[in-house]
Amino acid sequence: MGTALAPYRPILLCAWQQHRNLGSRWFVPVLALLCLGTLLTLGLAVDWRAAQIAGQAVSLLLLLALWGLLFSNLRRQNHPASAHLVPQHLQRLRATAVAALLTFTALGSLILSLSTGQALAWALGLASLMLSIAACLRWPRLWFLIWLLPAPYWLWPRSAVWPWLKQGLLSWYEQQPATLAAAALILLPWLLSRMLQGGGNAHLKNYQVQEDLRHAMQEQMRGGMVTPKTLSPGGFWITRLFNWPRPLWTAYLLAQANTSTRSLMARLDLVTLGNVHWASALGAFSIIFGAAGAIIALTQAIYGYDWRLFFGHSNAGLHIGLISMAISPLFGLAGSLYGSRREQALLMLLPHMPRGQALNAAMSRRLLIQFGLQWLIALALVQGLLKATPTDFAGRFSGLHILLVVLPMGSLLLRDWARQAQPNGNWAALAFIAAGICSGAIAALQWWLNLSLWPFAIASVLITLALVYIRWQRWVLGGPQAMPVGRLSF
Repeated sequence: MGTALAPYRPILLCAWQQHRNLGSRWFVPVLALLCLGTLLTLGLAVDWRAAQIAGQAVSLLLLLALWGLLFSNLRRQNHPASAHLVPQHLQRLRATAVAALLTFTALGSLILSLSTGQALAWALGLASLMLSIAACLRWPRLWFLIWLLPAPYWLWPRSAVWPWLKQGLLSWYEQQPATLAAAALILLPWLLSRMLQGGGNAHLKNYQVQEDLRHAMQEQMRGGMVTPKTLSPGGFWITRLFNWPRPLWTAYLLAQANTSTRSLMARLDLVTLGNVHWASALGAFSIIFGAAGAIIALTQAIYGYDWRLFFGHSNAGLHIGLISMAISPLFGLAGSLYGSRREQALLMLLPHMPRGQALNAAMSRRLLIQFGLQWLIALALVQGLLKATPTDFAGRFSGLHILLVVLPMGSLLLRDWARQAQPNGNWAALAFIAAGICSGAIAALQWWLNLSLWPFAIASVLITLALVYIRWQRWVLGGPQAMPVGRLSF
C-alpha cells in the first residue's frame, strides 16, 4: 500500500510546502482555535443544536477552501514541460485531483448528512460545487460570470427549459438514485481530470496567464497597485474603470499643489495608499451600486419583481459584502504602505514635507477619517437593507453586529509603521474571521439576554475611543517616524 502511494506523496507534499512558504504556519492552529471558541460560545449561549449546525457549516467551508488551495497547487504543478516530458506526471496529477474530489465529497456529505440525511444528494451537490470551483480556477474569467448569474435568475422560471430540467433531475434522483450516482461518478471525475492539461501551445499560454494572475493577486495582497504587465487588456480596462476617480483627483491635486501639509499629504496618499485610497473605494462603490441600481430598475420596470424578497433571502451575504468593501483600509493598508516604502523614501526628501510626530499625526488623522467615513457609509447601507428586508426574513444576526466589532479594530491603523514587516493575507483573513466570530457572539448574547443593540453600541464606541487614545499616545506621539514604512523591521 505504501509503495502504491509513494509516487503521489511528493505531489501532496508540494501543496503543503507551498502553504509553509507563505509564512502561514500559525494560520491553521489559530483558525482552529477561533472556530472551536465560536462553537463553544454558541453552544453555551444558545444551545448545542445550533453549535452542531454551525460546526457543520464551518467544516464545509474549510473543506471547500482546502479543495480550492489543493487544486490551485495542482494547476501550478501542471507545468507544460513537465506534463509533456516527465513520464506519468500528468496521470498522477489527475489521479490525485480525482482522489481528492472523491475524498472531500465523502467527508462533506457525511458531515452534512448527520443532521439532515440525504447523503447522496449532498454528495452530488458538493461534487458539482467543487467541480465548479476547479473550473473557475482553470478559467479565471468564470469568476466574473458568477457576478452576472443573479441578473438572469428571475428570467429562468419564465423559460420552460429550467422547470423541465429541474423536474427531470428530481425524478431521476427519486426513481433511480443508483444510476444517477453512477453517472456522476463517471462524468464528474472525468471532467475534473480534463482540467489538467497535457502540454502544447494552448497549455503554455494558459499556464502563463495563470502565473500572471497569481502574481497580480500577490501584489494586491501586499496592497500594491496592479500593473498592466500582470493583466490582460480586458482586466486592465476593468481596473481603470473601477479607479475612474483617481486620474481626476490626481489632476486636481497637481493643479492646486502648494506647500501646505494638507496638499503634501494628499499627494503622498495617492502614492502610498494604492488600492485602499478613498478614490479607488469611491470608484468601486459607484460602479457596483450603479450596476446594481440599473439591474433593479430594469427588472422592476419589466417584470415587477419585489426586490425586498431578494434582500431577505440574501440578507447576511449582502451585509458582509458591503462591510468588506467599506472597511478595506483596515485590511489592505499594511500591504499598501509596505509596498510603496521606496517611493516614501523619495517623498520624504520633498521640501516642507512633515516629519517626526507631525507626519505621524497628519497620517493618522487622515487614516482615521477615511476609515470612519467608510464605516458610516457601511452603517447607512446596512440600515437601508434592514429597512428593505421583509419582517419574515429578518434574522437575529445582521451587519450591525459586525460593524460594532469592526469599529474598535480601527484603532489598529495607529501602530509602529516603521517596524511593519512584509504582510501577507493571513492576518487580514484571521481578522475578518475574528470579526465574524465576535459579532456572532454579540448576536447570541443579545438574543440570550433579551437586550437591544444600544448597550453593545455604546460599549463599542467607548472601547474604540479608549483604544484610539492609548495608541495615539503610544505610537503617534511616542513612536518613531512612520515613513518610510518598514525601515526598522528585520
